[in-house]
Amino acid sequence: MPHPLVERLRARGFVMPDYDGGGLLNVPATVLDVLGARDAGDAPPLVALDPKLREGVRQVVVILADGLGWWQLEMLCDQGHMPFLAELRERARRRDGAQLIEATTVFPSTTAAAITTMNTARSPLAHGNIAYFVWLEEFAEVTQMLRWGSAIARRGSYFDDPAVDPLRFVLVPSIHRRLRERLQSHRESISTRCRKSHPRTIPATRSTAATTRALVLQARLPRAMSAKALRSH
Repeated sequence: MPHPLVERLRARGFVMPDYDGGGLLNVPATVLDVLGARDAGDAPPLVALDPKLREGVRQVVVILADGLGWWQLEMLCDQGHMPFLAELRERARRRDGAQLIEATTVFPSTTAAAITTMNTARSPLAHGNIAYFVWLEEFAEVTQMLRWGSAIARRGSYFDDPAVDPLRFVLVPSIHRRLRERLQSHRESISTRCRKSHPRTIPATRSTAATTRALVLQARLPRAMSAKALRSH
């Protein structure tokens, strides 16, 4: 965006989205980074995040409150309407295993754009889901983008039709698919390493999650333990 235009917008109170480590886009990027699935094409993780809060993390839970801004959060916590978040806020102020980070949203700041960013780790420009209602040439009508269905209908999605493949209309992969692929790759890597260390433990054809777990257990158990003892675990 041209610099003079940016300055004019800021003079009118416009808040520019921060995609370089201080915005909503960086939240899913942080999830990917913490769980080892972020790649070079992703935005950076949250710059202000305390590195100590990442140590030893193996699971991440994201809770999204649509439309809840910074000032509303402060007000509702002060009024006692959100005791759980109020407790987290106080812990953040004490630096007691919690942190409160002020971040910008995406542009355009619509629910459809923001939620899609949260699920793809891509900006609205990249994922293309920019508004609640959008004309889609592929379906020749205005579409309600949260459910991907006709705007003139109150419910239903184009994807209720088995003949309509959602993957034809998705420009970028979801973070959920990427995390599953990362987990599967990690399991296969563990399975391969364990088979090389203990080639006779379990046949290679049983390369499942349960097998991977059994292989890891076998690698850690004393050699004197029997197969029956291993199964009991």
